Amino acid sequence: MKKKTKKTNKEKPEIFAVNKNKDQQGVTRRGFVTLGSALAAGAVAGAISSCDDPTSSDKQKESQRKMRIYPSHYSAVKCVAFSPDGTLLASGSSDNQMKLWRMPDGSLSKSLGHYQTVLSVAFSRDGKYLASGCEDQNIRLYSLPNGSLLKTWNGQSGGVNSVAFSPDGTMLASAGNSGYVKLWSLPDGTLLKTSGFIGSVFAVDISPDGTILASVGGDFNITLWSLPDLTVIKKLTGHSIYVKSIAFSRDSTMLVSGDGGGAVKLWRMPNGSLLQSLSGHTWSVNTVAFSPDATMVASGSGVSNEGTIILSRLPNGDLLKKITGKISIVNSVAFNADSTIVASGGEDGVIRLWKVPSGELSKALADPACGTVEIDYDPIGYIGTGCTCNTVCTCDKVCTCDSVGGSSCGGTYWYPN
Repeated sequence: MKKKTKKTNKEKPEIFAVNKNKDQQGVTRRGFVTLGSALAAGAVAGAISSCDDPTSSDKQKESQRKMRIYPSHYSAVKCVAFSPDGTLLASGSSDNQMKLWRMPDGSLSKSLGHYQTVLSVAFSRDGKYLASGCEDQNIRLYSLPNGSLLKTWNGQSGGVNSVAFSPDGTMLASAGNSGYVKLWSLPDGTLLKTSGFIGSVFAVDISPDGTILASVGGDFNITLWSLPDLTVIKKLTGHSIYVKSIAFSRDSTMLVSGDGGGAVKLWRMPNGSLLQSLSGHTWSVNTVAFSPDATMVASGSGVSNEGTIILSRLPNGDLLKKITGKISIVNSVAFNADSTIVASGGEDGVIRLWKVPSGELSKALADPACGTVEIDYDPIGYIGTGCTCNTVCTCDKVCTCDSVGGSSCGGTYWYPN
């Protein structure tokens, strides 16, 4: 009689990623299904999939699960900005990287290394240049679309918190903890003007008509400067705590500001009268942005693991959508060119793309070779959308792809066939 042999799974795990710490993650083809779904959304690795125990209730699954996510950056995302034509998204992080992501698919195009945290990124209006402000006190200017470095210069002692282009692309404004606002000529980076001392400056923006520069910082005020001479026009009062963020509308007729106490205020330009105080935030508002069509304002805040994004309708400031959940502190928001997507960057290292005006999560950008982090399960902040090769990823179907990619985090990943 023939002896029965026990069937065993002899499938050999393949290397999925090698992260900067040289850890290797081996997965079987079945295991890769979950990874493939997660990769496309920057979402879950293993904890959430259609292969979960069918006997568990949805509520039990949610309460017990932890999620391992592939972040966009190895550390906190400090800033995001869309290119004027909406084909690129730039992000800066405390992992010392600036990354360029292709839109709308969200694939990683390029990683550009810095020596310390990237605090600010900005595109020129014509889309030819990209500038970054870094904690290492330097400003870097890149040419687009290839992302080649054109020039690096010392911008602000104490770090460059914010950079902004003039509408014609001939000047760049910078600000930081040194207490000064500076204007630089482009593309050579020659210093044109330095303001008087005003204390730490957290953010600057230049009006699209090129006549006014606005700055905010620790003095509770919004300072309006004339350009190009950089003299003070007026100071706008009304915030009762330091102001962290500021932005002009595309037509230069409005200014929005957010402060450390959760207040968002809308101002008429150029006279500086207060139009509206927008409600909804409890914690420090770290970022504000106008939609290009001037029909909405987005603002982001948060504390610990709880982040909030609020979309407000203009001109009356009514609440359009409040996005909350375990999405971490929101450090930066930006609208795409046609005002249909808001990108957010948070302390958890994830860049999320939200549909406007519904507030539904469209995608989270992922660089899987950055490794994974474990968080509490949250169905709002993370979703699986199928694998990157556009194959249906289910429990019994495997992505078949040939892609090979590199990562700024020092690793290489590929898809098993």
